[in-house]
Amino acid sequence: IQTNLEFIFKPPIKKGSNRLDCLEGIRAISMTWVILGHNFAFGTFLIHGRNKELIRQIRGPEKAGGLAFEAIAQGEFSVDTFLFIGATLLSYLLLKDLDKSNGWFHAKGLVRVFFFYVNRYLRIAIPLALSIAFFVGIAPLLITQPLRAAYLAWTEAENCKEVWWRHLLFFNIWGRYDGGGDSCIGQTWYLAFDMEWVLVSPLIVYPLWLGKFGRTQKLMGIIWWCVLFAGFFIAHIVYVYRGDEIERYSSEHYLPNWNFAPWGWRSHCYMLGLMTGYILHETKDKKIKISNALNLSIWSFVFLVAFSLIYGPYNITSGLEHDAYEAMMKTSWGLCLAWVVIACVKGYGGLVNDFLSWGLWASISKISFMTYLFHMSWNWYYFNIQDYNVDFSMWLMTQIFVAQLFVDLSLGLAASLTLELPFGKIQKILLQKLLGGRG
Repeated sequence: IQTNLEFIFKPPIKKGSNRLDCLEGIRAISMTWVILGHNFAFGTFLIHGRNKELIRQIRGPEKAGGLAFEAIAQGEFSVDTFLFIGATLLSYLLLKDLDKSNGWFHAKGLVRVFFFYVNRYLRIAIPLALSIAFFVGIAPLLITQPLRAAYLAWTEAENCKEVWWRHLLFFNIWGRYDGGGDSCIGQTWYLAFDMEWVLVSPLIVYPLWLGKFGRTQKLMGIIWWCVLFAGFFIAHIVYVYRGDEIERYSSEHYLPNWNFAPWGWRSHCYMLGLMTGYILHETKDKKIKISNALNLSIWSFVFLVAFSLIYGPYNITSGLEHDAYEAMMKTSWGLCLAWVVIACVKGYGGLVNDFLSWGLWASISKISFMTYLFHMSWNWYYFNIQDYNVDFSMWLMTQIFVAQLFVDLSLGLAASLTLELPFGKIQKILLQKLLGGRG
């Protein structure tokens, strides 16, 4: 406990010019954004409110929440950011490993590719399995009253008993052939999406790595990425205009719906993350020169685009505007994130990099995985425990969010100390031994 607490709270030691400290801040802020969005999305339905009409007006075309509420309404960008960060780190570290092993198409390389998948699976599956065990065996014993909250804990436990294997195989975003549902830690759709992309990511990253052997190979690797990205983008354009048909087909054939599907619109941010990791790897130990005027111009443009993506929907009125926004939103958000990360890493982030590299963010980032796994169910317990009527207001929901944030981070810290870090360190030690101490 002592050494893991030190690992979580000890400020990072600044070494080298290629550190990705800004990712810690982006991950931590995205985690709080997820909690904020879920607080307003579910709390307003589960708490007994006397003025339900206000919630309808806030969520409806009246937009009674005002322009500021768009930061909550567009909260799904937070999960896209998680996917972008995961893809960036995956690509960057995988390329680094390929340099170390000189590729995979030799005897030692095949061993490394095997351990690449084993390490990734165990790193996620062990804490996930232990979290499921908590919600099956412990949560129903803790949440015993009132009846509505106890029933929620019992229902989730019973469903987890039935479908736990789907989660540990990261298959839970696919439909069930028996027609049953899946209400076991619902936010873990993100893990399934990410793990299925991890399985195929070498098919994209490896051709990019081959670019080190010549300009032709580099050009072919980049073209391959562009072709795949264009395919996902065109598929989403089709979905914008034929979404009902595609969703109906997906339902009939037990496929994930578009929002969760690995080939859906969230793939845009993931693909851009893979390319960002490649760019960071290619420019490692290289100085990129950008004039102050150009740097300021790009930052201003990126800020305006990101601001428009979050707050622009407040003024969207026509179907054409909505379709255009839906077609471009994920790609545009991914491009904004790519610039922020590259600029911060290469020394052009200024105050933005200083803020995102703040040591506090690093501590929150290290417990973000377990916070993500625990926050939603625990918040639902709280909402269902409230057995009295309230008058909804923005201030009330904000008060609840601040309290929930501290509780969720505390739960994430406890779960990290007991369910994640000990097993992760054991796994790291074993992997280093098996790979001859190279890691």
